Amino acid sequence: SFFDLIYLLCESRMGSVYSRTLGCSMSVQTVSFVISALLKTDKFYDLVGSLTTIGLVLFNYLSGTKSWQHKVQTGMILAWAIRLGSYLFTRTLLAGDWRLDKVKRKPFMFFIYWSMQGLWIFNNLLPTLSMQNYPLNHAVSIREKVGWGIAGSGLLLEAITDIQKFLFRLNEENH
Repeated sequence: SFFDLIYLLCESRMGSVYSRTLGCSMSVQTVSFVISALLKTDKFYDLVGSLTTIGLVLFNYLSGTKSWQHKVQTGMILAWAIRLGSYLFTRTLLAGDWRLDKVKRKPFMFFIYWSMQGLWIFNNLLPTLSMQNYPLNHAVSIREKVGWGIAGSGLLLEAITDIQKFLFRLNEENH
């Protein structure tokens, strides 16, 4: 089946980690586009994006080296993907997705959106993919700790603003 082909592409040791990750990301987006186009829905666009990110970062983590730096980086990507995906998916279920309203009935344009999502996922994961496949044998540095602190603070601020936006939009007086 097509899902077996996706698995083989992602599991394959042929090509670089980058080509496998890009191929897997684009394959998942293409299959999801076909299903969405047939159902004429955009309900799971963001959910698929988030799940693709989660799956790819975990797959590459499990097949790479695992220092503390790798674990923290992977955990931060997972936290970010879960936060963003759950917020966008919930918003879409409750209010629809104005970004895709006009294109979901135009198959070619809808395909472009899904393809761009696959490229966006791959592009966002490039630094993490590079890190996950590079052995880090040194102790955690102060620079890394500061970077993690900054990233964690940014993630917290994003989560707070998501909640604020959500509550703002629920209030009828704000429409």
